[in-house]
Amino acid sequence: MNHHEDGVNTNVYIRGLSAEMDDDKLYEMTACYGNVISHKAIMDTENGGCKGYGFARFETVEEAVLCIEKLTEMNIEADFARESFNSRLKRLADPASTNVYVSNLPFDMNEKGMEEIFHGYKVISNRILRDANGKSRGVGFARFTDRATCDEIINKFHGMPIGNAGNVLQIRYADTAAQKKFKATTARRKVSEFAGSRFSPSQHVQNLEHISDGSSVTCVDESRKTHKTMEKTPIDIDNSLEECGLQISSLEIGEDLLN
Repeated sequence: MNHHEDGVNTNVYIRGLSAEMDDDKLYEMTACYGNVISHKAIMDTENGGCKGYGFARFETVEEAVLCIEKLTEMNIEADFARESFNSRLKRLADPASTNVYVSNLPFDMNEKGMEEIFHGYKVISNRILRDANGKSRGVGFARFTDRATCDEIINKFHGMPIGNAGNVLQIRYADTAAQKKFKATTARRKVSEFAGSRFSPSQHVQNLEHISDGSSVTCVDESRKTHKTMEKTPIDIDNSLEECGLQISSLEIGEDLLN
């Protein structure tokens, strides 16, 4: 059982290390508690010494728990490492997916036009996302025959200029259902934190979520049980997310993958 196969966190964060600590010494410190599959002492590039913390990933959660317990007994701070956003997103990916997400498409382009971009490759299915009025949102999905073809298409067409407006094509693998759920949850939390500090001086805003149509955001003041609705467009929401340091598109997290 390991972290990547079934989602169990076996990565241990160790703090309070001496400046003399390095990767080899960190391994010696932790290997007696189990099979260490990766380890890293975080170094200061300016003075060459350890910054005082590092990580050790074990094969099983039992080994990680033992390491934490034993180091704690020696007055060394140790706990399960918090998984980064990108690390978790990568873990939730589907390595067999043949569905790609395409953005920065010209707004006057239809499915046939998007298929012509990939001339010479067999497109199994494709779809451009549209608003309630049927207008293109400039993004879409395309499914291809196999993973190797997807890799080739991403390498070949990502960053390619398209249209007369100076757009640059953006292509990557489409998010899985698990990735979309994780992004949406993270986005709601980040926007909630952002809105709480910006719109509620009394710091009473406990929850913030955007309506499914992406047109408004509702602040719930738990202390007074009142609701304040602020009209926001998807662009407003995306700008708020960017200010929170989160590169997530509200258009994407609200759409289903192609079947």
